[in-house]
Amino acid sequence: MGIVPAHFWQGAAPNITPQVFPLSGSCDSLWHQYAWQDSDKVGRYDVAQAIQDAEYDLANALGYWPAPMWIANEQHAYPRPHRREYVGLGTDVRGSVKGITTGFGKIVRDGRRAALYINTASTGGSGLAYSDEDGDGFYETASVTVVTTETDACALKVFFSNKDGEPEWEIREPKSKVISGGSVVFVFDSWLFVDPDLYELPSTEAGPYAIDLSTTANFVGSVDVYKEYVNNAVSAVEFLWEPDGIPCDEVDDGCDDLSADGCLRIRDAELGILAPTPATYDASTDKWTATTWAGSREPDRVTFWYQAGEMSNEALRGINCDELGLQWAQTIAWLATSRLERPLCACNQAAALSKRLQIDLTERGETNQFFTTMEIVGNPFGTRIGEVSAWRKVARLAAKRSVPVLV
Repeated sequence: MGIVPAHFWQGAAPNITPQVFPLSGSCDSLWHQYAWQDSDKVGRYDVAQAIQDAEYDLANALGYWPAPMWIANEQHAYPRPHRREYVGLGTDVRGSVKGITTGFGKIVRDGRRAALYINTASTGGSGLAYSDEDGDGFYETASVTVVTTETDACALKVFFSNKDGEPEWEIREPKSKVISGGSVVFVFDSWLFVDPDLYELPSTEAGPYAIDLSTTANFVGSVDVYKEYVNNAVSAVEFLWEPDGIPCDEVDDGCDDLSADGCLRIRDAELGILAPTPATYDASTDKWTATTWAGSREPDRVTFWYQAGEMSNEALRGINCDELGLQWAQTIAWLATSRLERPLCACNQAAALSKRLQIDLTERGETNQFFTTMEIVGNPFGTRIGEVSAWRKVARLAAKRSVPVLV
């Protein structure tokens, strides 16, 4: 969208001469975390919600997420025999384990997300350093270095400290990530490390609060590095049986569903077909062994945990670790921007682009004289220019995988 990145993170560097990222002229456009901190402008929280909604709409239209997403507790009815009075044995007509189509295609892996703590990097010579690469007085680069025995750089990620490696606290995307000599080195833009506590400060009578990026004191003093992986010791599937012939009582444990663990086989990653099998885990071998149904019959329901979504060509080729492709990032930006209800905090060009994306093609007025087609009126995303542009980009792909919309 062409927004000044430091301004987007509520920052400016007024004490550096000449000023870096100055708040002057047509670009006096400081962003805040919430709209109430500067009620005439949109907040980052509003943008985050719009992006989340846009990604969800794209995923339901395409049948897969535009970038890998961890899916948890996705429940399906277990496929029954075509004759209602029959009891199935968990296999299809070919004798293979029954396959179930998941909510989303392009499965990357089955299993539950886990985060393994690697180390903490801190300022003062302990792995976190801010540097001025071009000598202008502004510390624009943040470097994170920790010792690790891991070999997959893309599995290692940086988080704000004391957040247990939760995805919403990940600092991303790094400009580079390299493992060398038993250490991993991340390089970021420094404004991504602004102390999150400073985002919460309210405006004063002097006006909206700007975070001073002239000093590294407003950056965090430590970050945590975690390895993101699949926890193989925890079942990726859960089978559920309703109790048979047991009178239900509010305090009777007999009313609870019978549950059992299992393992998954990815039968068709593109279409999102998984084949679940009852199994038990052996901690000594770190393997799952197939077993029989716990309820002596096929389960009534099955619950999945998996990761699915399209991976960028750059990530697949090992060029970088950013799994979101540029084409989808642009589409998400169009769709999210078109739905914002407050003005964009940006320079004239970015503000003009956002205003255009928000034009409703079905409205009529002195400045809106567009020819409205049935394609526009029936657009499932909406009738604004950004919504129509996004739909035109995905419409040719939407029919490749037909799945029910998850609510």
